[in-house]
Amino acid sequence: MIFKTYIAHLRQKQTAGFTLLELLMAIVVGSIVMYAMMTLVLSLLGTEKQETAKSQIQQEMGLAMDYIASEMQEAVYIYPGDCLNGVNEDPDKCTDLRTQINFPQEIQPILAFWKLEPVPYTTDDGLPNDCNAVNSPQDCRDLKTRGHTYTLVVYSLRDNQTEPWQGPAQLTRYRLRQYQTLANLTPAPGFNPAPEPPDFGNWGGGGIQTTLQDHPVLVDSVDNRNQPPLTDCPTDYTRSPVNANNSSSFYACVRNPGRGTMQDAIVFLRGNAIARAGLPLDSRNPTYLPSLQRQVQARSVFGREPPTLD
Repeated sequence: MIFKTYIAHLRQKQTAGFTLLELLMAIVVGSIVMYAMMTLVLSLLGTEKQETAKSQIQQEMGLAMDYIASEMQEAVYIYPGDCLNGVNEDPDKCTDLRTQINFPQEIQPILAFWKLEPVPYTTDDGLPNDCNAVNSPQDCRDLKTRGHTYTLVVYSLRDNQTEPWQGPAQLTRYRLRQYQTLANLTPAPGFNPAPEPPDFGNWGGGGIQTTLQDHPVLVDSVDNRNQPPLTDCPTDYTRSPVNANNSSSFYACVRNPGRGTMQDAIVFLRGNAIARAGLPLDSRNPTYLPSLQRQVQARSVFGREPPTLD
């Protein structure tokens, strides 16, 4: 009798189900567990986004610096900052490049140099077959003998936060070649007269008009917000540009040209991964502001005096 009563009690307990209080407790506990898991997942996703943005900006700034360095290694003359911004007190030293070329308002020239560029520029634009058929036969023959021309390259900062560009500013590249068309040796507008080595600093083209389309973007996400003050350049170097509105995100220290020395430049570049990482735009976390520095030796030997035996 006691056993039957116990069995009946167990069956009644098994079919009784959960109470309302037990269901509410289960829902509360489950919600807490789900909230903790979602918070952890979102935190991991945010961390991954930030790390990805940081690594991407570091890689992009590194590739941009490699491109600039490889091109500067072909330079025969690098403009010091006072020759780029028209603050040079010695007019015989160099001319103001900004009086020769009209840059758009959004473009701030930072680094300019002349380099050697092989000809023909492209496979579709060959040199004249008959030099006697062009207006300057001697220039044609000299060009075929040399196999190169001088090209002006200017790297600049562009403050533009519109699509498709990301970040506060972009690094742009402008190129002025000597000839617009090699087939008939048509000079580029405003290029004449051609620069005369070793006096590249006094080149005076003049009247060259450029638009934003002439300054294609090399890399975006360059920093230009609440920047730290500029550091002084080493002795015998001039900052380029001199009056950069305290811009320390992209500038160079250029060795002053002179006899007995070869020019080189120390280039500084800082990226900005703040927006891409989803952080507040006014954040200055140095982790997401990768900075690069590279010292590049130019190839020029113009005016260099060999060492004496003394």
